[in-house]
Amino acid sequence: MSSYTWDNKTQPSFPDYRPINYLIFIVRWILIAITIYGLLMLLFLVRLFEFPWGRPVSPYIVRAASRISLRIIGLKLIIKGQPLTTNGAIVSNHVSWLDIFVCSSAQNALFVAKSEIATWLGIGILAKATGTIFLDRNPRQALNQKKELTNKISKGYQLLFFPEGTSTDGLRVLNFKTTLFSIFYSQEIGIDIEVQPMTIRYLPNHEHDETFYGFWGDLGFGSHFFKVVSAKQNGVVELICHRPVKASKFHNRKELAAYCEAKVREGLATELTHPLTTAT
Repeated sequence: MSSYTWDNKTQPSFPDYRPINYLIFIVRWILIAITIYGLLMLLFLVRLFEFPWGRPVSPYIVRAASRISLRIIGLKLIIKGQPLTTNGAIVSNHVSWLDIFVCSSAQNALFVAKSEIATWLGIGILAKATGTIFLDRNPRQALNQKKELTNKISKGYQLLFFPEGTSTDGLRVLNFKTTLFSIFYSQEIGIDIEVQPMTIRYLPNHEHDETFYGFWGDLGFGSHFFKVVSAKQNGVVELICHRPVKASKFHNRKELAAYCEAKVREGLATELTHPLTTAT
């Protein structure tokens, strides 16, 4: 474990960049841009024809873009367990902007995210195109936002959100906020919702600090994006899909949130699968 703590605001310094890092960044950024914007054009075209039937095809285009982007970055993805296949929700810990690519590589879910993400270069466009539901912190919007979320679930969509409410250094799980768990007990849904806890954990290359992928504290998106994309060698990300549970098994949102938090913490503490044998 590093010498700094979550509370003292001391963060690892950025690596010393060399000309090769800038070259790697330029090449990878061009390839990522071609992948995202090229597939987004295809996505918009497909949406014109699939609209009457919901989203039967477009989520797989998003999945392809996400997996290709991770490969370009050089981050190996390991998926353990079975991703949720029914309508319901996935709740996960949150480490960085990379989580969007990681989760989209495995799930055909709609993200629930803070409104600030919509302004992030590249990531914001991808989030909008994938149907992300952006939540405003304004309390006056809370009721309308809850109605939108329950409406999506009742129509058969999967929602994916990060109950910690912020990204972290990747070494710990913060306490889950329980507010959004209340939608699983809403009468408007009318069905017993399945909720799947999911753990995301990153294993950086040995040359990097263990918090290399964590996007937290005062880190800027641009500088962190450059750090990850320009790295000569990246590491492994493991996505652990825990067994889904019925919301009805718990008396209220706090009990359900506590259970999901415990499962996510459990996943972070288990032994990492060897990256050379099971990477996808």
